[in-house]
Amino acid sequence: MFEGQYGKGLIFPFQENGQGDYLQGEGSTLLDSDITLLLGCSQGELLWDTQRGTRLVEILHRSYSADAVRALALEMVAEAMDKYEFRVRLTGIDAKKVDKKLKLFTKYRPLGYSSNAPGATVEQEIG
Repeated sequence: MFEGQYGKGLIFPFQENGQGDYLQGEGSTLLDSDITLLLGCSQGELLWDTQRGTRLVEILHRSYSADAVRALALEMVAEAMDKYEFRVRLTGIDAKKVDKKLKLFTKYRPLGYSSNAPGATVEQEIG
């Protein structure tokens, strides 16, 4: 889905391609990778942009109800996506704490696609 759009770039997590270079991707692969990197980093972790990232890790260190975890994660993800990922529209998230980690499902649709076009979901663990 979305292949041939959004250029080409390195895929996170970084992996060698066996030819002395790193794997690259485009389209939905690149978007998923960029969203995974953005949401998987805490603010201050990326040396080239210390404001990029989220505060999602803060959810792990406090006791919150399942509803509060989802609400806080939605707020933090929406803030990061609005600020740094201008190519997509956030259509929903689901988040839950599992074994001292935050399991996050981020649903998005690239801008320019109709509201009934299929979107994509990025699944990741934080913490």
